[in-house]
Amino acid sequence: MAKTKTPNAIIKSAIARKREYKRNMADAIRHMQEFRGLYSLIINCIDVTDNDMVIIDQESIVFSLYNLSSLKDERLLNGLSKIMDLHIVQDRGTHDYPGALNRDFKFVMDYMKSDCTTGRIYISVNAYVSSSSTTCRRVQTGVRQEPVYALECD
Repeated sequence: MAKTKTPNAIIKSAIARKREYKRNMADAIRHMQEFRGLYSLIINCIDVTDNDMVIIDQESIVFSLYNLSSLKDERLLNGLSKIMDLHIVQDRGTHDYPGALNRDFKFVMDYMKSDCTTGRIYISVNAYVSSSSTTCRRVQTGVRQEPVYALECD
């Protein structure tokens, strides 16, 4: 027979989990405060509109730019140029998602932390072209034969 927890044990466990959560949140807040200048330097590179989205965490900044006229949209090109002008950012290439009329531009930036260790911030600019764009479209470039799988359970 399994031993049931007493109310005191349940409360102690909840308090311990709450303390651990607070400790983790405090570390995250300290990190963000220490590097807010660095983050704001990057964030100010991209002209974000009300339709766009920016997601920031301890190791990455993701810009999602929507309804662009093309991949040569001035807002996109200016932002990418400003990011590369930081000279501490390395270009990590692009990845296309034709089904979504989307191209992701990836960058990484190494920096020195206050404890003299190096850190890394991953930057992603996800460019979504408007479906009404006259310069970008999805085109079929070939056909692949791939196996099709289904789940069978007895």
